[in-house]
Amino acid sequence: MLRSLGLVLLIAGAAVAAYEVASRPTVASGAVIAADLVAQEKTYGWKTLRCDDEVPIGVDGARFHCHLELADGDQAELGMTLDREGQYRFTVESESAPQHKHVPPSGDPWGD
Repeated sequence: MLRSLGLVLLIAGAAVAAYEVASRPTVASGAVIAADLVAQEKTYGWKTLRCDDEVPIGVDGARFHCHLELADGDQAELGMTLDREGQYRFTVESESAPQHKHVPPSGDPWGD
């Protein structure tokens, strides 16, 4: 009888532990996500992207924030989402554009 009770308690403990592990979200590295997104978006002028250090990914996806710097110096704070299908979407929460120096063309096709 005592053996049966011990076996039942062991199985119940394993089930509780399995439930706890399964219900925790996966945590992805923000640096890895940022590197992947920059590699995909090079054609749009993305220079650097810094995301939250840890991005918890649950059953419904993930929500996190990133700081984007473009090749021309423009910067933006992005609200990022990762949906269940693995598609990233972002909204611009704030942006700043540096003052670009305007140099009028000289008319010389070979430059000055």
